Amino acid sequence: MFPIFEELRFRDYKSFKDCSAISTLKNINIFIGRNNCGKSSCIDVIQSLVEDKAKPVTSQIEVFYKITMNDYKLMISNSSYWNYRSKPNSSQIINQVIKLELNSMDIGGRNLFSYNGNKQLFTDYYVNINDVIDGFNRKINEIKFYRLNAERDILPEGENNSISLSENGNGAVNLIHHVLHYEKYKERYCN
Repeated sequence: MFPIFEELRFRDYKSFKDCSAISTLKNINIFIGRNNCGKSSCIDVIQSLVEDKAKPVTSQIEVFYKITMNDYKLMISNSSYWNYRSKPNSSQIINQVIKLELNSMDIGGRNLFSYNGNKQLFTDYYVNINDVIDGFNRKINEIKFYRLNAERDILPEGENNSISLSENGNGAVNLIHHVLHYEKYKERYCN
C-alpha cells in the first residue's frame, strides 16, 4: 500500500524542467493525457522511488507527508519520556505536513528519504520524527510496482482468484478487482 502523502514533487526530468507535482497516489493509479505530455515520465519517477536498486531518475524528489495517528502512536510508544510526563495532545502532531527529500540509497540499494526541516516541534514534545521517517522508508520499499503500458493486449478475463500479471497486461482485471474488493475475494476464495 502506498503511504498517504499530500504531494510528490520533482524537477529536471525530461520535459519537466520546473517543479512538477503528483497528488496523492492510491493502490491503483491511472495516468490519462494526450500524447507527449509526460505521463510516462511521471510513472518513471514513481517507479524509481519504489524499486530496489533503481537509481532515481532525478536527484530532486520531495514528498510532502502528513503525519497520521499511527505515526503519532509510534512516536509516543518509542519514547520513554512519557513514563514521567503527560503525552502531547495528538492534535498538536497529527496532520502536520513534513517535507521528505530523497537523499541516498542504503546498502541494500533501497532509496532513503530524510527530513531536513525544523525538528523543534517534535523536540518540544519529546517525540522522535526519525520513527516516522523510518516507517515511511519501510513503506516505500515494500511497494510492489506493476507498470502496464497503454499498448497492452486487452483481452476479456473471467473472474478468478489468480493475481498474476504478465507483461502484456493479462491478469490486470483480476488484479484490480482483487485490490479493490479484497474482503469479498478473501471470503470467496480463502474459506
